[in-house]
Amino acid sequence: MLAIIESEFQSAGLPAEIAAAAMINAYHESRLNPLAKAGAAGEDSVGLFQLNARGAGHGMATAARQDPVLNTQRIIEVVKGSQGRALLAAHAAGERSVAQFSRLFAQH
Repeated sequence: MLAIIESEFQSAGLPAEIAAAAMINAYHESRLNPLAKAGAAGEDSVGLFQLNARGAGHGMATAARQDPVLNTQRIIEVVKGSQGRALLAAHAAGERSVAQFSRLFAQH
């Protein structure tokens, strides 16, 4: 799963530090299990990044959210969109700390 995340982030032209933060986030969210489902009642979050059907996974079928490539590609869309502004701005400003990017990734 780590190789998929790394490859997809690299293909999307995102920095290695942000890819590393994504890997940490995916480990925290799913233990890198693409079939992971949220345990909370009424929660519909699945996959590596626990994409929610009403959130970042909107419009994606459960099977698509459980596909590690599609799940990662969707989180990349999120990172490249308005929710990733803080990550991208920090990198543009010279930040290179994976710990800092992990914090921003989880926060936004």
